[in-house]
Amino acid sequence: MENLKQGALKSVEIVRKDTEMSRNQTFDAWLGEFRGSHLGRYSADFLDGVFSDINFLSEILEKDRNQAEMTLNTGQYIERLFSRDRLIKGQTAYTKWSDVLTKVEQAYGVERNVLLAIWGIETSYGTTRGEIPTLSALATLAFDGRRRQFFEAELSAAIEILHESARFSSQFKGSWAGAMGHVQFMPSTYLNHAVDFDGDGIADIWSNSPIDALASAASYLSYHGWIPSLPWGSLVKLPRHFDYALTAPNIRKSVSEWVDIGLNNLPDNRDAMGSLILPMGATGPAFWISDNFDALKRYNNSNSYALSVGLLGNAFTTKEYCHFQWPTNIKALSKTDMKTLQTQLTKQGFDTKGSDGIFGPNTELAIRAFQKRSAMIEDGFPSLGLLERLRKNQQ
Repeated sequence: MENLKQGALKSVEIVRKDTEMSRNQTFDAWLGEFRGSHLGRYSADFLDGVFSDINFLSEILEKDRNQAEMTLNTGQYIERLFSRDRLIKGQTAYTKWSDVLTKVEQAYGVERNVLLAIWGIETSYGTTRGEIPTLSALATLAFDGRRRQFFEAELSAAIEILHESARFSSQFKGSWAGAMGHVQFMPSTYLNHAVDFDGDGIADIWSNSPIDALASAASYLSYHGWIPSLPWGSLVKLPRHFDYALTAPNIRKSVSEWVDIGLNNLPDNRDAMGSLILPMGATGPAFWISDNFDALKRYNNSNSYALSVGLLGNAFTTKEYCHFQWPTNIKALSKTDMKTLQTQLTKQGFDTKGSDGIFGPNTELAIRAFQKRSAMIEDGFPSLGLLERLRKNQQ
């Protein structure tokens, strides 16, 4: 029996090695074609130097798959990013780089506390910038094909960065998804928004100095509509008998109008426009958000991420950690559960415009329409309870 087991294990190992060898050969063929498509723009010698360092990294695909199935709820996610430890370390970083942050704020109009929060959340103030070879990470993800067009474009952008300055070749490392430097720019973002703020002739977001990286992040937010001196948002208390339909996407009102409805803790500028969001539904905290919140989402298209940056930035201003009463009994939907919810909504007449497992505006609007028809609170929140109700409707 033991010999049979060992034989089976050997067979599995042989199949695994054969699969890896086949994949590597296919990867090499794809990489050769990709290199060939760039010969018109770059010399063969330059491309030989770049592509000689590119390898297939199977662990990248494992991280990509696991990331897609992450099931932290919003409160857990935010508490992981907006932590007391990150606040304390950020206060130390602010003391060290205060003059730089002040100059960047004056140049771009993006508040220093926001830049500090982005830096802290992205790389823990430069201490975890990533050690994965960027070219190999991007090539692996492009070859995988799940988002081939996106990662092929980023790989091309990375090649262009090296063509513009070969000095970066030894520093070209970052996250498993190809983000680089102190503020984790993708290559195309670097090409479009990186700035040489220290005046040494090159925009260096990789060096131990964060000067160019912080200025580049400010440049990026400014380009995407950051409004100086406008708060990104604030925690608000909803009045009794509040109409939760007012928290739907794209409903925007002036501060004055929200005050008339009964909200408080809003900016002094009564003409400022904003919306309301319920990150964990009607049982969790409510936030008023401005156009600057949308600018933060251009950095990472997630309400949870933008809230984490905003709340950490506020804590740098108040100099104290604020604990939010996030619901503890709400489990996040997995990607599989979200696909099922989208499928069920569409079957029951509430079109989500696809079942990709990603919660977005179309799914939220479909949920709200279902909630309205079912005489439920219209908070647009995708819960397991909602999924169960949809399943029962099909029985």
